[in-house]
Amino acid sequence: MAGDVRLLVHLNCKNTDSNFEFIVMELLHQHIAPGAFHKSDERCDSPKCHPHTRKAVLKKIMDWVKDPNKFALFLWLYGPAGAGKSAIAQTIAELLEELGLLAAAFFFSRNAAGRNDKTRLVPTLVYQLVKFIPEIRAHVLEVLEQDPALFSYSVEAQIQALIVKPLNAAANEEALAAILLSRPRLIILDGLDECYTTSAQTQILNSLSTATKHLQIPLFFLIASRPEQDIRQSFNDQNGLGSTPTNLMTTFGSSFSQHLTKSN
Repeated sequence: MAGDVRLLVHLNCKNTDSNFEFIVMELLHQHIAPGAFHKSDERCDSPKCHPHTRKAVLKKIMDWVKDPNKFALFLWLYGPAGAGKSAIAQTIAELLEELGLLAAAFFFSRNAAGRNDKTRLVPTLVYQLVKFIPEIRAHVLEVLEQDPALFSYSVEAQIQALIVKPLNAAANEEALAAILLSRPRLIILDGLDECYTTSAQTQILNSLSTATKHLQIPLFFLIASRPEQDIRQSFNDQNGLGSTPTNLMTTFGSSFSQHLTKSN
């Protein structure tokens, strides 16, 4: 909190501080969970698929990611504990990063502070989006300048202010719209069921669904979790994700469900 107070003082002195951008990015950095990155040192021993295994599963996901005409904006990978969901998510994250198609990732863990609740989710995603979609950087800085207390708001309010608003602002700039379409737009959330409280899990899903309806250039989401009732209900509830589940395949003890959410 003391760090936030000092940063707020600096923000109020923007006109006399040449390090303004650094200060605002530091504010963002203070609220991220570095251990949630797919290549964080905290997760250096994370499971991943062995070569030549789960090829059909990986191909199905990669085909969906690369499909320029995809109708489904959410792909839900679900299965019981030990089914290999995190290994698949990790492998997909690495493959997509190599191809320049990964926009952001967050790997939840019920035993890791900062990764077991919703508090640091949005700042961590935004930190990565600013890196891989640099066209939104100035807009994110502007939003944080205007309201440095954003990180205390609801997940939905944070997503609207720090993801939807900057992306749409960039999309409205004629010179940037085509560039945005070439940027990575796939976000991976692994272990959603390990996020503390079921209400937080459904809040995250519903907030992402709401965001997709307002984004001018859509983001896509790979969600991996156990098939807990509240998560399943969010995917199945027409009033929740506004989607229709379609069973893609069941193999290696894991299941996939594709959820159709159209963006406006």
